[in-house]
Amino acid sequence: MIHKDMAAFLGSLSALGQKPPTSIAGVREMSVSMAHLCADPAAAAPLADKRDFSVETPNGQKRMRLYSPNEPTSDALVIYIHGGGWVQGSIDTFDLNMHFFCSEMQVRVLFTEYRRAPENLYPAALEDCVETLDWAYENADELGINPDRISLCGDSAGGNLAAAVILSQRLREANGMGQPKLPSVRSALLLYPCVDFRSIADERPSRKNDADPLLPLAGLRQCQTQYAGDADPNDPLLSPLCAPTLEGFPPTVVAVAPIDPVRDEGVLFAARLKSEGAGCELLEFPGMIHGFFYMQEKVGAANTASLKCIDEFKKLI
Repeated sequence: MIHKDMAAFLGSLSALGQKPPTSIAGVREMSVSMAHLCADPAAAAPLADKRDFSVETPNGQKRMRLYSPNEPTSDALVIYIHGGGWVQGSIDTFDLNMHFFCSEMQVRVLFTEYRRAPENLYPAALEDCVETLDWAYENADELGINPDRISLCGDSAGGNLAAAVILSQRLREANGMGQPKLPSVRSALLLYPCVDFRSIADERPSRKNDADPLLPLAGLRQCQTQYAGDADPNDPLLSPLCAPTLEGFPPTVVAVAPIDPVRDEGVLFAARLKSEGAGCELLEFPGMIHGFFYMQEKVGAANTASLKCIDEFKKLI
C-alpha cells in the first residue's frame, strides 16, 4: 500500500491532469516539469559553492557540477550519477536535489551528465561515467578532494551505471590496464537500482505486480530497450546482477521501495553483495515508490527515507 504522504503527493500530480508522454521529447519535458513540482528553488539548502566544468573527453565534451557544503566533514568526494531511464535527466533537473544531498552528506558532490539514449546506445552512458571517475581522480587537487576517498551514488538508471562502473574498474584491472594506477571506489549508494535487463526479471513479483504509478512496467521495458538496443542482456556491465562474482565490490548501501518494479532485483543484488563478502546494507521503505529520493521536499515519508539512506552512506565514505 502506498504511504499516505506519497498518496497525497500523487493526488496533487493527478489534479494537474498531466498525461503520460508518448515521445522522448515529451519524456524530457515532463522530467523538467517534475523537477519544478518536487522542489522549490526558494527552499534550496544553502551551500558554500558550486562550480560548473566543461570537460573534454575522448567521447566529446561533458558537463559536470561540483557542489561544496558549508562545512565539509572530510576531503571525500561523492560522484552522483543521475537516473531517468537512461533517456532523461540533467544538471538542471537535479540541481535542487543535489543541494539537499550535498548539504546532508557534508562532503563535496560531483554531478555528472552522460550521453543519453536513444541517441546514444549502451555502452555510451557507462563510458562517460567511467571517464568522470578517471577525471575526478586525476584532478583531485583542483577539486580539493582525496583521490583515494571517491564514492559513487546513483539512482535508478544511475544505480545501474554506478554498479557497472565498479565492475568495469575490476575488468580494467584484470586486463592489466592499471598503469598508471586506476581510481578505486571507496563505497556506493545504489537507490532503487535497475540491475537486470534479462526477460526473466519480468517474472519476479515486483514486476508482475506492476503497481508503481510513476514507473509502470511498460515504461521500464521501453527505457531498457532504448538504452540497450541489441546488446546482450546477460552482459554484466548492462545487467550487473549477471556478474559472475561481486567479490571485491566496495561497501554498499542498496535502497529499495516495495511498490517499485525493480525492487526484487535490488534485493537480489544486495543479497549477493552480502553473501560474496562485499558488505551491504539493504534498506526498504514501506509505502514508497520508485523515485522517492527526489520527492523528499514534498513527501514527509520520502524525506525520512532519504535521510536514512544518507545517514547509512555517510558511515562508509
